[in-house]
Amino acid sequence: MTFSQPQLDHFFRTHPIEHHLSEWGAPIGQLSRLIPCLLIRQLKQTCLWVHDDQQYQIYPTYWKDLGNDLKKIYFLYEAEPFKNLRTPLKQAEFPIIVFDLKGFVTAANMSYLAAYARQRKITIFLLRKFFLSPRQGNPFARYRFNCSYSLSKNSFQLQTVKGHHQVIQLPAQEILHD
Repeated sequence: MTFSQPQLDHFFRTHPIEHHLSEWGAPIGQLSRLIPCLLIRQLKQTCLWVHDDQQYQIYPTYWKDLGNDLKKIYFLYEAEPFKNLRTPLKQAEFPIIVFDLKGFVTAANMSYLAAYARQRKITIFLLRKFFLSPRQGNPFARYRFNCSYSLSKNSFQLQTVKGHHQVIQLPAQEILHD
């Protein structure tokens, strides 16, 4: 996975997310899902995006405008994804799975996701609707990130919460045209 934006390219070479569970602090209204969307585009593989919020709206035009192939991204609403999707996921062939969740995720489910990613060599994103704190860790995620957008700076901030500590500011123009 390579990016033409040097900071972003270096960041994900230092923090490789492929074939692991990564957790993302991505509050609604912060444009914080943009970076995971771009990562999915760069990985160029089929993705299942699971969300548990009935209020969550998917805008296909947004995804297409970001350069994503809509034939490779499947969106699924599931109120209780860990209860109802374990068996179907074992049958599925998705190299990328995104869990975009507002609900609580147990340590047992985090452990399951981390092991599932390693064993099946798939990439799993766990997107949270709040910023992550280093005080409340997740020993199962290889990396934990916080992502946000600053309107006044017109830039994105990507920060590691777990892993080699790094904070980068990414100008919106460079990110959107990568």
